[in-house]
Amino acid sequence: MLTNGTVVPTLIKDVMSKDVETVTPETPLDEVAKKMQRRDCGCVLVAQDDRLVGMITDRDLAIRCIA
Repeated sequence: MLTNGTVVPTLIKDVMSKDVETVTPETPLDEVAKKMQRRDCGCVLVAQDDRLVGMITDRDLAIRCIA
C-alpha cells in the first residue's frame, strides 16, 4: 500500500476473513462443499475440541473426491 509516497506494508489483519467457517473431521464432504458454495469461499477450517487440526480446500474436494 502506498501512503504519502511511502510504501506501508499491508497487514494480514487488514485483509483476512474474520467470520470464518469451521467443520469437524467427521463432517460429510457434501456439507463442506455446500458451505463453500454458500459462502463463496475456497477453504474451510477443520477444528476439533477448540483446536485447529487442518483445513479442506475446494482443490481437495476436486482432486481427492471427484477425480
